Amino acid sequence: MATSQKLASSQLVRQVVDLIRHEMSLLEEGKPLPSEPVMAQKFDVSRRTVRRALSVLEQEGVVRRIKSRGTFPTRWRQAHPLFRGKTRLVACATQGAY
Repeated sequence: MATSQKLASSQLVRQVVDLIRHEMSLLEEGKPLPSEPVMAQKFDVSRRTVRRALSVLEQEGVVRRIKSRGTFPTRWRQAHPLFRGKTRLVACATQGAY
């Protein structure tokens, strides 16, 4: 693979990582991410690209992959932009939940 193709490939994986992080922000705590084929179709990329992006997130400790069960966020609050740097109670209070 040529250097420019590797660069383009890694940029695509990075974009999919960002899309998956956004997907995580929409999940309820404890729920798995959509399956690899579903995300591949939704993001219009190959399943291999999704798998590579999930590997990046797994190496960062953001997701945990469990065979035959799915991929689960491990840092749900950190993945959700509302909760960055806040406790859950404070974040809920800012939403008017308390």
